Amino acid sequence: MNSRIFDIYPRIPLFTTLLLFTITFFVYDDFGIRMILGYAVLMYVTLMYLVFRNNSIRLTRMKLLYLLFASNLSALILIGKTDASSITFVLSIVLCAIAAVIGDIRRTELKAAYWILAIFSILSTGYVIAVRVYPPLYTNGTRRLISSASKLMNDELLKQGYGISLGGNVVFIDYILMLFGLLTFNIVMAYKKELRHKLFYWGCLATCAVGMLFVNRKSELLSFLIALAFCYQIQMGISTRKEKKKVVKITAVIIVMAAVGLVFLGASGFLERYMTFFERLIGNMGGAETKVDLTSERGVLWALALSLFQEHPILGIGWGHFHEHLPESLNHLDNVHNNYLQLLCETGIVGFLLVVIPLILVLKETVRSIRANRKRTNREPMLMALNITSFGMQIAFLVLSFLDPCLYKMLFWAIFAIVVMLADSTEGALNETLQIS
Repeated sequence: MNSRIFDIYPRIPLFTTLLLFTITFFVYDDFGIRMILGYAVLMYVTLMYLVFRNNSIRLTRMKLLYLLFASNLSALILIGKTDASSITFVLSIVLCAIAAVIGDIRRTELKAAYWILAIFSILSTGYVIAVRVYPPLYTNGTRRLISSASKLMNDELLKQGYGISLGGNVVFIDYILMLFGLLTFNIVMAYKKELRHKLFYWGCLATCAVGMLFVNRKSELLSFLIALAFCYQIQMGISTRKEKKKVVKITAVIIVMAAVGLVFLGASGFLERYMTFFERLIGNMGGAETKVDLTSERGVLWALALSLFQEHPILGIGWGHFHEHLPESLNHLDNVHNNYLQLLCETGIVGFLLVVIPLILVLKETVRSIRANRKRTNREPMLMALNITSFGMQIAFLVLSFLDPCLYKMLFWAIFAIVVMLADSTEGALNETLQIS
């Protein structure tokens, strides 16, 4: 009887566990729950899986590169700062990395994992749209339930025209919707005729895009669209001529429908932040006497980061110390809003290379996996969908890093662990059946 109790641990789907941990990340800030409790559960499940798993762990080149990336950054953080927040940040990196490295995605869990992601994404989108259309839903409803820190964040976001956030962090929903949108798109493109209920999947993708639009984060939306374009290009490259013609027709219809939808939303006043940005951009290009800052004060931060890098080019000023150099007028900020510049100014050229090179190599390894699968006569559609989704997410984060400090957010590491698991999927791992003694 006792041995049967432990049989449950090797059967736990680590990918789904990590996904559940990620999509519930918002509850810690929103409801004042200590984040360490979530990490404790993830650590317990991961360790039990590791101890009682009988199958050998696949230490692939992808996983080793990911470990190098995570360990290099962890070392840079601890060298720069050893306070409680830095230690917690490193703990987040390490636990997510361990879960991703020892676990594999199995076909038996994919359907449930996708539906969990889909339901959460659709509900989140519905919540964002409902609050934008009827703000009292938040002010007279959910605002009473969440923590004081989240109230302050949401109140400020709504004043500035952003969508409602979860977990006191407006990027949370966008990260989840990016993952869901890219995965849905690549599943549809990979399966083509074999996929049932295609309209449902296209509807999910449209819902995802509308949700990101209503959140009103230009950086994340731009990154998502660029990543989607890359995924589209890859998928078209592996399609037959007949399939390409059909996809082009569908794409044309989607573009027309999207254009009509954008005009309607703009006329209804839901796109004012986007409209304001484009008006300022056109004004600047048209030779306006007074040029408007389109970077939302990022230009000042970037200039300061470059100046600090020039003063400390080799090792930088130390992880997390950029805030100490900000002028009083910008003291409410704590980052450069650019991963690359912040890495350069805080960790110097040494730290920059230690982080960016493994990150680029992970992307290169993902491309290698996609190419290897394309050459197979009977390629696995689901494997292609997972690998290309990972590629798309990595492109999105590389683009986003120019405008937002995603690397410096704890949520990023849970998402990136999922991205690595998608990239490292193989046909053997998908069809693996764990042996239980």
